[in-house]
Amino acid sequence: MSESGFLAKAAAVVTIVSGIVAINEAGWINIFPRFVTSSTCGFATPAEITASTDRAPKGAAVTVHGSCFDAGERVVIRVHVTEVGSATADSAGKFVQEIKVPQSAPPAGFPTSIIATGRSSIKTATAPFTTK
Repeated sequence: MSESGFLAKAAAVVTIVSGIVAINEAGWINIFPRFVTSSTCGFATPAEITASTDRAPKGAAVTVHGSCFDAGERVVIRVHVTEVGSATADSAGKFVQEIKVPQSAPPAGFPTSIIATGRSSIKTATAPFTTK
């Protein structure tokens, strides 16, 4: 088989495989399994969070749902700049954690955020939030 024929077939394989692939010097295709995923979350997919509400008074409970973090990593959750809890992402990179809006949160009506950051992936996700 000609080199161009192999590369054409390799290119077809590359378009089918979800993940990071490379053709090495010998013409073999290397697949890096750490980056291959069957879910919608991959190595380069940003993390996401949603909150049960986008506004709550200081001291109130809010449930934070996260996805696309690294499996098993610790995720630190903050309201504005105050750390309010942490969770461990499951094997799919998801977590659910209840937090309390801290007394140190910005005053009522001041727009801020709930932020979740993965300790090993350094992926960060933000959800808009306002104290009331």
